Amino acid sequence: MVGDRGTASSTHRMIATFTEVVASERLSWVEPASGMHTNVTLIDLGDATTEIVIHQRRVPEPMRSPEARVGFATSLDKLEHHLTRLIRMERP
Repeated sequence: MVGDRGTASSTHRMIATFTEVVASERLSWVEPASGMHTNVTLIDLGDATTEIVIHQRRVPEPMRSPEARVGFATSLDKLEHHLTRLIRMERP
């Protein structure tokens, strides 16, 4: 799903330390400034698609706002668009 989730545009610089990297399965990191922990699980659905499950803890209050949630969803849309473009470039 690539779509426009709003007209406001902003950036959020993230500095994080990866705590776990399991190729094609899982990424985990912690953001030292806020102490927020993020775990991303990748699930191969077997039909050339992947489900992404994200769990976060110690999420700072400003990042819980509806606007922040929209911004995060927009980031996922941009990731999907980027990966789709890369896949198309790989295929002849």
